[in-house]
Amino acid sequence: MSLKRVPFESKYCLEGRSGEKWTVDYRTSAEGATSLVWLLDGDSKSAARQRVEQVVAGWYDLRHLKENGDGPATISLFDDTRGEWEQELLRLVEPLSEVALWSQRDRFEQMLVRAAPTTDEAGGRLLR
Repeated sequence: MSLKRVPFESKYCLEGRSGEKWTVDYRTSAEGATSLVWLLDGDSKSAARQRVEQVVAGWYDLRHLKENGDGPATISLFDDTRGEWEQELLRLVEPLSEVALWSQRDRFEQMLVRAAPTTDEAGGRLLR
């Protein structure tokens, strides 16, 4: 990724309300604000739909993390560099997460960064 320096962990595992383990693609932390990000890409319409349905199930099972109002932001990042996504698929995740498009990196970065630190004090990897 080509973003400002944002501390992140990839393949971050969380337990859903159901007891199922979910692995989000990224967990970011900037100025105390945490975001969970699932990246959606699909080479075919059927693969894209299947991935979206998987992410919807994950966000739904993880919704308990946000119940008290101070949980992590949830972002579904659609890789639209190989073509447009059907609006129907975008609408499926909208009630459960913010929607970001990779072609709109500035907007995605604004979702993640709230005056992000310039160094990674925790020793984690950084988005670049």
